[in-house]
Amino acid sequence: MKKNSLYLSAIFLLSAIFLIFILPTLASASDITSTGDWTGLIITSGNLSAGIGSPLTATYESTATQITLDITNTLGNPYDVLIKRTDTNWHTAVILSARRTDVGIGPGTVSGGLAYQAIDTVDAVFFSGTNDNSTIHVQLQLTDVTVQIPPDIYSTTITFTVTP
Repeated sequence: MKKNSLYLSAIFLLSAIFLIFILPTLASASDITSTGDWTGLIITSGNLSAGIGSPLTATYESTATQITLDITNTLGNPYDVLIKRTDTNWHTAVILSARRTDVGIGPGTVSGGLAYQAIDTVDAVFFSGTNDNSTIHVQLQLTDVTVQIPPDIYSTTITFTVTP
């Protein structure tokens, strides 16, 4: 009988050690989901600023709620949201930027990201926060669009990552 007690105690102790070492790792696994896209922007001669012979309108903006981010499982810990783009077919002269338009809903605080930030092909901090927040809206902007850019179907993918 004592042997079983020691065995059970050893299992409990190993379980406690497992939780002490594993739980902090699991606690830092915050999640982020994004919904929304900006498809169907077609730039034609109708976008010439003053008719034939004039330049194209150089800047285009999505709606203020184009993308929605939900950040969960933070356990109240601070985090950074990183942003980057992965080009499928993108003209390097055109600048794609993003900005956060609200703080979303939830107990967390959110700071930074209110000014347009160019999205590069490497991760960069977009904004920071603490605790869970959902329905954080993001607006997109294209700048430096000119008639010198050849007609084509341009596309890129934006990736948001949450880090502790």
